[in-house]
Amino acid sequence: MNQPRKIKISVSKAKTFEQCKCKFYYQYILKLSTELKDYNALGSLVHLIFEKTFKKWLESNYQISLREAAQDAWQNCKGTKEWENAEKFDLIKKAREYAVQYFKKYETEYMDESKPIRCEPKFVLPLHISENLSAEVVGFIDRIDKIDNKKIWLLDYKTTNKVQYLDFFQLGIYTAACLYGPYKGYQIEAAYVLLKHGMKLKEMDSPNTTYMQEVEKMVKIVKEMDLTVNETKLFPPCFSKLCDYCDFQKRCYKDNGEPPKVTQRSFSKTGADTW
Repeated sequence: MNQPRKIKISVSKAKTFEQCKCKFYYQYILKLSTELKDYNALGSLVHLIFEKTFKKWLESNYQISLREAAQDAWQNCKGTKEWENAEKFDLIKKAREYAVQYFKKYETEYMDESKPIRCEPKFVLPLHISENLSAEVVGFIDRIDKIDNKKIWLLDYKTTNKVQYLDFFQLGIYTAACLYGPYKGYQIEAAYVLLKHGMKLKEMDSPNTTYMQEVEKMVKIVKEMDLTVNETKLFPPCFSKLCDYCDFQKRCYKDNGEPPKVTQRSFSKTGADTW
């Protein structure tokens, strides 16, 4: 009798598989190395500054000012891998600008209505797929803020320019993990903090009632991933504009051939921003 299979998966791993099976194969099966990008270096340092700042503030039970917590965090970030990577691209000043801008906005717009209660908490969301298959979705939530005794904010920092392509898959999974775990029965608000767009929030509509469609999406991806990895073993490329940003583009074109050139006429039918 076959043993039940369990897949350990993250949101980023699931999105990579959905985006391009060939990229998934190179990254998660062959485990090919990737090149550090400037936007990744910037995002990692900003995340670290925010994490250390809010943890320090939380540990003081909000007795010190947010500015003091931020100054302490800034000093503690120096010498870290995230700091060194950002330094390679001369992005320390830019990271500081984002941090200062966000903390000012937080103090003036959000501090009175919510306070951080968890920073980078790990979650495990178990999913029963079938008799022979289950999954564990694992990850970290950037920050959880408490609004009142039965209401919380789930926040995720984003440094992308292309906010129009941000779906709510990630926030839906976060919501499910919180409702399954220590926040069962809570009213949940969830949003992306858009660092390159004035720290505005991109909010998920009614997470408590809409998260299940994101969980169902994850279940569908897990089923297809299990079938692909364990049975068909076929990882075809999905040629798109994203290929220009893929670490494995050269390897993929060598293995699969380059995609056909898109004419201006056919390209205009779909629009310049269609992926």
